[in-house]
Formats: sequence, C-alpha cells, structure tokens
Amino acid sequence: MTKPKNKILKSYLLLLGGSLIPLFMFISFLYQLNVSQNIVKMKSEKKMILDLIKKDIEREFIDYIDDVQFLSETPQLRSLLYRRSNLKENHDYLKSYLKIKNKYFAGYIKNNRNHVIIEEYYNNEYLKFPEELMMKNPKKITFSKLGDYKNNFIVNIMAPIYGKDNVSLGTISLYGRQTYIDNILEKYRSINLISKGDFYWFGLDDNNKIDESKKTDILKKGDLLPLNSNSGSVLNKDILYTFDTIDFKELLPQLGFGDNTSSTWRLVVKVPETEITAMKKHFLDGYRLLSLFIFFMLSITIWVILKETNKRKFYENKLELQNQKLIENNRTKDKFISILAHDLKSPFTGITGIFSILTRKYDSYDDAKKKKLIYSINDSIQGINALLINLLEWSKIQRGHVIPSPMKVKINDLTASAYQILKLNLESKNIKFSNNISDKHFIWADKNMIDAVFRNILSNAIKFTPNSGKIELYSERKNQFIYIFIKDNGVGMNLDIQSKLFKLDQHLTTLGTENEKGTGLGLIITKEFIHLNRGSLGVDSIKDQGTTFIIKLPAYKEI
Repeated sequence: MTKPKNKILKSYLLLLGGSLIPLFMFISFLYQLNVSQNIVKMKSEKKMILDLIKKDIEREFIDYIDDVQFLSETPQLRSLLYRRSNLKENHDYLKSYLKIKNKYFAGYIKNNRNHVIIEEYYNNEYLKFPEELMMKNPKKITFSKLGDYKNNFIVNIMAPIYGKDNVSLGTISLYGRQTYIDNILEKYRSINLISKGDFYWFGLDDNNKIDESKKTDILKKGDLLPLNSNSGSVLNKDILYTFDTIDFKELLPQLGFGDNTSSTWRLVVKVPETEITAMKKHFLDGYRLLSLFIFFMLSITIWVILKETNKRKFYENKLELQNQKLIENNRTKDKFISILAHDLKSPFTGITGIFSILTRKYDSYDDAKKKKLIYSINDSIQGINALLINLLEWSKIQRGHVIPSPMKVKINDLTASAYQILKLNLESKNIKFSNNISDKHFIWADKNMIDAVFRNILSNAIKFTPNSGKIELYSERKNQFIYIFIKDNGVGMNLDIQSKLFKLDQHLTTLGTENEKGTGLGLIITKEFIHLNRGSLGVDSIKDQGTTFIIKLPAYKEI
C-alpha cells in the first residue's frame, strides 16, 4: 500500500474512531430514553388497572356493609328480639337474607344480653369462633377477619339493632368468604389485564408497615416498597411494582375493625423481570441494528469525504505542479528564443558583412575571392534554412499539429534510406559504415517521422566522427519493443554535455570534427518524434571514446 493510501486510511480510522464515541453515547441515550418512556407507559397502564380494581373492591365492600345495615334495620328483627328472646335457632328465618348477593353463608342474632336467639349453620355444620373475636362494642358496625376456615378467609360483619328511643336491642352478624374479591380479580384476569401471579394485596398495620401475618409471597427478601406512600411505582432489580392503597376507615368512618383485621390494604401489580428484560432486549436489538446502520452510513460518508478531500488535494497539487511546470517551460522557451535569436543573428551578421564587402570591393576582388565569399554566403543561408525548417517542425509538434500514422515498418528500409542520403558525407570523411540490423525486426511507427530520426542521428554521428572512423548499427528485441543502437567512435561527450543534450535552454551547436555546423534543434526534434511513436531515446557516451544512441520503439505484432 502506497504512502498516500496509508495516510488516507489512518485519517479515516482516526475520524471514524472519534465519531464513534458521540455516536454510541447518542444511541445509548436514545435507548435509555425509550426504555424509560416504556417503563413510564407500563406504570401508567398498571395504575389504570389498579384504579379499576380499587373502585370495584371499594364498591363491593360498601355493598357488603349496606346489606348488614339493611338486615339490622328490618322491623321483623326488632320484633323477634322483643318477643322471642328464648328462641335458640330457626333454620328457615335467615335464608332469604343470606341469599343477598350470594355473599353470606351463615349468621346469628343476639339480644342485648348477648344471648344467641337465632343461628344459621353452614352446610349443616356449626361455626364456632372464640369469644375474644366477638364484638366488644355492640353499638358500632364492626368488620372482623376471623381466620382461615377450610383454606378460605372468613370475614364477619356485626351491626347493632336499635329499637324505640334508640334503645339497643341486640346485634346481627353475617359470615362470608373473601371469594367476592377473588371474583372481582377473576374478571380482570379473564380479559388479560392482570395475571394470576402478578397481582397481590396485603394488610398494613397502624404504622403503615406490612402486617407480617397478612403478608403474601409478593415481597421477597431484600425487596423494598415505599410503604409511606398511598400509591406509586418503583423499579427494583428489574421488577416493576405499581401499588395503590385502600383505607376502609376513610371510606366508612362509622365502621370499626376487629383487633385481628387491618383497615388499610395495599394493592400491588407486578411486572415481572422477564417482561421488562424482553422489553429492554427488544429496544436493544432495535438500537443495535440502528447503530450498525448509522455506523455503516457514517463509515461510507467519512470515507467518501476523505476520498473527495484527498482527490481535491491531489488535483490541487497536480495543478500546482502543472503551473510550476508551465512557468518553467515558459522560462525555458524564453531562454530558447534568446538562444535562437543569437543563432539567427550570427549568420545574418556574417551575410550582411560579406555583402557589404562585395558591394564596396567587388571590382577590386578577383573571381576566386568572389567565389569564396559567395560560398560563405551560401553556407550561412543553408544553415539558416535548416534552422528554420527544424524550428517550423518543432513548433508543429508543440502545437499538436503533428499526428503520427503508425504502420508496419521494416527498420532496414529506413536505415538504407538514411544511408543513401548521407552516403557522400560518409565517403568524404572515409567513415566505415556497418549495418547489422536484423531483417526480421519490424516496428509499429510513423514511417516519415522515424525516417527523419535515423537521418538526424546518423548525421549527428557523422558530424562527430573523425576521418577514417566507423559507425555501426545493430538491433535487439526485448519483450514488446525493438532496441536500435547507433554507435560511433567519435569525440564522445562528458556527463555535463549529456545532461544538456535534449534541453531547449542549452546552447549545444557544437562544431563537428571538420567544423560542421548544426542547428541545435535536431536531437530535440528527434526525441519528440520518438515519444510521439510511444518510444524513448537514450544516450551512452564516453569522452574521446565515442557515443551510442539507443532508440526504443514498439515492435510490430501480428494481430
């Protein structure tokens, strides 16, 4: 992995890591908020259920008391107490009264001397309770819990009976089971508002504490409820308790309670741990999916932002490099124009000087001298013409007007063409020319461009090769390219000259071994032509030992 990619990845991980902390804090906050809201909703629902149950129990309790008051106020009972004080029992007398709301199963009537004058049996069995449980204040309606009778709580309500002038005639007592409360609860269980094991009620003592003798199994060891409060909810160890209180003394101030009976009762609806855990798991699973989704989207967003930022920086840097390169190119071209102006000025100055001499001294010079001056003018004009042709070719390349037309080209055809053009130059310097290029080597390139390349490089080699020197051509194929070597044993170049060889801003119009002049643009144009054909040009040279130019061009491949 490259350094820029490593840098992007490091920045991405840092940004992602820094974003995850607030993300998870936010998700955690949403999770806690939803759990809290759901618990509040549970509390509200259970409180509503408790209110319904509480109203039913209160109404049932008041009806229970009203039934006894109704019995104690009947004139028949008053008459009975006056006239039949010695009657011990009457199996049929109370039956019509015992059917009231089907809540009572036995009862008795006492006169003001506490003698039982009428007594009703329960399933032909006599109910006998300890005397200490009997009412101590016969002038007040009393509610007593008399204990467990065959696994069912037995309650007793005793009411006074008054005669003329508010004289106490005696008392009436009715017995009933606590099942009437169970019937109320069964109604709510049948519609799934409460479950059997999640609703409880228990008595509180005078200090508003749980009466241990009346405590159910709802409260395990270590569980706490705010007993000093009439109603409310508490979440304890993942168990939600919603509670309310019934104070029968507030409902019926005229009612008295026996020593063994609580007047204040606590109603409790429990939401079990499993239900709350399931609720929390539901939200937790949802927020886990939300976290993964947000994490995924956040990761993509940060990555895209970083990629775009890095891309923008890349293009900014690229633009800056191009700008710097453009500035450098402009400077190079400015220097090149300066050098070019100098190269044009010198021959024109020579021509102007020769023409000035010929104008002034034409008649005094003999033909040989005139001919020599004319030849000098011709050499200068030829040099200027070559320079202008090269300059025109180079400008076309720079403006993109030169477009290569590649084709299958045999290298030996090009070298043979160049040899024919430069044959006289080779013979004038007695240079030995060896062409060892393989006949099997073909390139894929623009024929005219590469023809010019060979002419230019061979001309350059002839220029810097001494008399009786040698120039050798050979080729090699490596992978998909052909390498062409043009080697001479001429003057060679040091490293400084080689570094300036293909640069516009360097003046390299060096004279040849026979004072041959060059334009200074030949090798530059040559390199441009080779690049246009997807190749490259290299040079290997040693001072006073010769130079080898290496041309690399794409090999022709049969399709």
